Amino acid sequence: MDIAPMIAEVGLTLFLAKLAEELVLRFGLPGLLGPLTVGILLSETPLRAEYSFSPFLFLVGISFTAFLLGSGELAFQLMEAGRRAFLKGIFLFLISFIPIASVLCLVLGWRLGLLLAAAIAMTSTPRIYGMLSHSGLLHQAQDVLVVSSVTELAGLIVIQYLTTMNFMSLITILLIIIFFIKLGKRMFRKIMQIEEDYSAKELPLSMLIAITISVSYLSELLGFNNAVMSLLLGVLAAEYLAERPWIKKRYAIITHSFFEPLFFVGAGINVNFNVNSHILAIIIAMNLFNALLKVIGGKVLGWSFDISLATAVKGGIDSALLASAWRRGVLPQDVFSAAILGITLNTFIFAFKYRGKPKRGYIRVCELPLDRAAVDPSEPLSTAYEMLKTRQAVVVVDVDNWPIGYLTAADLLKVPFDELDKWRVIEVYREGVPVLHCTEPVNRVITLFEEEEVGPVIAVVKEPIGYVGSLYPTQALKLVEKM
Repeated sequence: MDIAPMIAEVGLTLFLAKLAEELVLRFGLPGLLGPLTVGILLSETPLRAEYSFSPFLFLVGISFTAFLLGSGELAFQLMEAGRRAFLKGIFLFLISFIPIASVLCLVLGWRLGLLLAAAIAMTSTPRIYGMLSHSGLLHQAQDVLVVSSVTELAGLIVIQYLTTMNFMSLITILLIIIFFIKLGKRMFRKIMQIEEDYSAKELPLSMLIAITISVSYLSELLGFNNAVMSLLLGVLAAEYLAERPWIKKRYAIITHSFFEPLFFVGAGINVNFNVNSHILAIIIAMNLFNALLKVIGGKVLGWSFDISLATAVKGGIDSALLASAWRRGVLPQDVFSAAILGITLNTFIFAFKYRGKPKRGYIRVCELPLDRAAVDPSEPLSTAYEMLKTRQAVVVVDVDNWPIGYLTAADLLKVPFDELDKWRVIEVYREGVPVLHCTEPVNRVITLFEEEEVGPVIAVVKEPIGYVGSLYPTQALKLVEKM
């Protein structure tokens, strides 16, 4: 194998994927559409045959993407799920799965019909969370994320069984889930203790990467769905990573900058446009049917129309599960291509529905001069100290660049000056910070600062970037003078 062309192809793929991601983000669309579209376009060019490296990066990309999805919102919602939430989640899954499976089984046969029905009926909790939070609907959602996580888990279990057709693998997955609920937290506490005995740089991150790749290989070797196993591994590691956000941030950087774009390009490049138009039309129709059924199910559960409709969004772990099933030869090429094209169309539609349009006719917050000063919880206090020399406060952001708190000079006075390099932001920062969306009117700045319990800074966010700048009381005072 000639290594030089392969390295050049990887570099070209990453460049095109991130360029496309930047382009779609500027239009307020989900980032995954960029690399996915690049892959679909490349599938119709002679370059498709040159991507000899794609199977390996595709497999590893699935694993890293699934692990990161599992270690996020999905894991914490599953931890909160009680008996009532589990029943609601199963109901939300079945209300779509049964009617859709009835149609698809007649067209594609029972196994393919059930597998695709499960992929369509399952929810995508991280995507739902992102859409609702950025559209300002999250506070109305109540238990939607908890219920959605159960619905997603139900689809995952069904697809795992239908992909392998191995009853023992299904039992194994169920035992792993039970293990996570009962012993997962204790096991990762042990890992934390072991970690303290070593001084090798970035050892925990290296261990997580090694475990992710090993689980991917072993799951393929033993006949399991590697996307499912990586997702469950992420769920198991969620609490461990939540207590060490700096490790998750570095893992996320590696995934988002390398493995995830290559996975989505790989998924797209394996799409064949010579797809059966009949099958494609049916899959698109079933996605629309699923949206209708989810709205009905949400209405039964007491949710609003917008929140219910959001549970029909695709583009999460469903893509990885379908890709894994195709790679194992369970999904034929034309069915896989139709499914990926259906997911892409679904993502486009929902992105336009929930991206939120800026209102005109007033000065928006983002038109003010914003001061960009933020630190993440893993950084040393010395970094915050340099920023606080000329500012009233510094915003603290999480791994998703979302504001979670702030620091003032008073907080640093609690720490001996010569130890600022040893202490981290996470140890002293104040949780909670008022947040304004970039498109809100400037009079909201004044209103917020007039409230008694608001701190010395307001964090400004923009979809889907997250934190973009800070506002201080002095700016509010100048606004009052102008008004």
